Amino acid sequence: ELFPDAFQWRTERYEFVSDRPAIDLLYGNDDLRKILMGNEISLDEIESTWSQDLQNFQQVRKEYLMY
Repeated sequence: ELFPDAFQWRTERYEFVSDRPAIDLLYGNDDLRKILMGNEISLDEIESTWSQDLQNFQQVRKEYLMY
């Protein structure tokens, strides 16, 4: 928002992959990048889209916690 003309997604090769932006590799798909580029929802709304995955992860994780 502060520097719209200065911001760019990393476009050079990342982790031996050159056919998609690094953010897509880091996130696992292009959903987050598309959401951010749309500027249509808030950070809280973006975070809420992760709730089911987070709950699933927490269930699996319980089995491996020692403390």
